[in-house]
Amino acid sequence: DWMEAYKMETICFDIETTGLSPVNDRITAIAVKSSYGEDALVEKDEKLMLEQFWDMVRRKYPYIRLIGFNCASFDVPFLLVRSFKHGVRVLDVRGKVIDLRLILSHGNSYQHGKLDEYAKLIGLDAKYKGYTGADAVRLWESAQLNELGEYVLSDVKITYGIYERAREVGML
Repeated sequence: DWMEAYKMETICFDIETTGLSPVNDRITAIAVKSSYGEDALVEKDEKLMLEQFWDMVRRKYPYIRLIGFNCASFDVPFLLVRSFKHGVRVLDVRGKVIDLRLILSHGNSYQHGKLDEYAKLIGLDAKYKGYTGADAVRLWESAQLNELGEYVLSDVKITYGIYERAREVGML
């Protein structure tokens, strides 16, 4: 069916990093959840991880929406700067990114609210083993890559659940 080719693909994503600066820190994990399924990219080779992410996005480009939580000010700039560093070809995602945190705060970037707080608010499972971003750094540094993959995958599942609720109530 030719209409299928033009159906919008929603890709929920989340990244983990070694710190807050895309210039000085690196991406340690990328999780995605879409109609293709879900996957955690956790590689020692950051360039390979970025190539895998952009290749996945490229499959349905330009008919994509990238959905994240606090992604407009954190995840997307991190992906772009780290791709720039490694010479990884990106896609123009302007106008294709939906930041659920900005949607829920009606654009008020000063409003507080973490991913797990919004998850609890609507009855979603809390973060994997109660881990935080600091735990994600520790897992990376101690080479517990499978555990890091589980953590980032649980975050993207929470993000997807928040996305579904926002859609149900007419926010998206």
